[in-house]
Amino acid sequence: MLRNFLIALLSFLLSPLFSQYSIHLSVQGIQDGKCYLFSYYGIHLYPVDSAIFNSHGEALLENPRHALPPGIYLLAVNSSLSFPLPIEGETNIAITMDTSRLFSNLQIKGSKILEEYADYVKIKTGLQYRQLTYERALASCSSDSVAYWQEKINALYPALRQKQDVMKDKFKGSLLEVYMTLSQKPSFQRFTPGDSLPENFTNLYQRYVQHYFDNISFSYEPLVRIPEFEERLAFFFTYVLPQQQDTLIKYMDHMLRLCESSQEVYKFVLRWFFNASYSRHGEKTYEPCFIHLVDHYYLQGKAFWAKEDFLRMLAERVELMRPTLYGKKVPDISLMNPDGKRISLYQIQSPYTILYFYEYDCGICQRETPKLMELYKAYKGKVEVMAVYLYADKSKWIDYITKNKLTWINVHDPEKESNLRKLFFIQQVPDIFLLDREKKVLEKHITAEKLQHLLPSLIK
Repeated sequence: MLRNFLIALLSFLLSPLFSQYSIHLSVQGIQDGKCYLFSYYGIHLYPVDSAIFNSHGEALLENPRHALPPGIYLLAVNSSLSFPLPIEGETNIAITMDTSRLFSNLQIKGSKILEEYADYVKIKTGLQYRQLTYERALASCSSDSVAYWQEKINALYPALRQKQDVMKDKFKGSLLEVYMTLSQKPSFQRFTPGDSLPENFTNLYQRYVQHYFDNISFSYEPLVRIPEFEERLAFFFTYVLPQQQDTLIKYMDHMLRLCESSQEVYKFVLRWFFNASYSRHGEKTYEPCFIHLVDHYYLQGKAFWAKEDFLRMLAERVELMRPTLYGKKVPDISLMNPDGKRISLYQIQSPYTILYFYEYDCGICQRETPKLMELYKAYKGKVEVMAVYLYADKSKWIDYITKNKLTWINVHDPEKESNLRKLFFIQQVPDIFLLDREKKVLEKHITAEKLQHLLPSLIK
């Protein structure tokens, strides 16, 4: 019993020794410089450690207390020389290299994986250098040599992929296998405009989509520290999938289900979806994605990291957005014209209605109003404009109407009864909405210039 206790105590006391990391660098061509170690979270870099080179080009990155979580790190030897470094449990790493030869004599000691990875870095760097040389030749060659140089460029990377495959087979189940898998872009036949598509194109595309994340386990927590994972995620949702709300939502839900067994991966993927959809939530495709994520994940307690203040703010914002979502019928508003007569939005019988919220002394409004007036004249009878003045100063408003010869429907809300800014989620002026005959939102928060491009395709 005492023996077991002493063993446990000794293990506890010595545990910091086994959780430390030590990275020794010996770099010819550097004196008194500084090196840095960065960790990845997605594609973003965060500083972990730094050290100063001595006069012999040696530096030591170490921490006696904390291990490095498995993932890809970036080792910056100086301001112009850096490379990714996969670390998975290695505690003592020794790196030697020569700045004058880039990575051609790179050696990494610390594990069999790192030794093999050093060879991979040398191969990849050599291929990149040759590609740069060929691309320069391609840029300056005659037209009859273009195919030759392009073929040489295309022939470079099968060798790299072969090396990646060898490493994947050799180190199955390791971080390096996942890193190499993510580094290999899924292949799909390229087509240029004018090409005739094969009869089985749909099947080829569906297969490409279905197998895009093959051999990637979404329960593998270090995924969040491999930048290629975020790159693949972004490419899939931006370029591979059709930019249609139903499709995007379907695959977001599917991918989040795959992540449920790893809190870290789930958190990373949901936050990525949220940030991507929020940054474009004013667009027709992404607004429903943003609302879906808020309603089905954030406000359902599935974003376990989100603070209460943030969730409350999010709920309030979404409620402000709901009355004027794309495809939704906007609320009716009844406002006063210059003669004091009430005019209702729903009274307007026109195939299309433009709602224009503005202020007479707003600089941008003064530039947008004439452009909008020209569009109104060009499409009169097919498009009606309800121009809503947001100030209370009636006399200056009427002067503005007269001066600019605004013959469309001019209205205002003198008593601020309609709470227009909140009702239409107006965050700045001017603000333009395009509605269909039923007063459903076709476009919103757009400019007169964008309207100019939209209307010809709608009104033929």
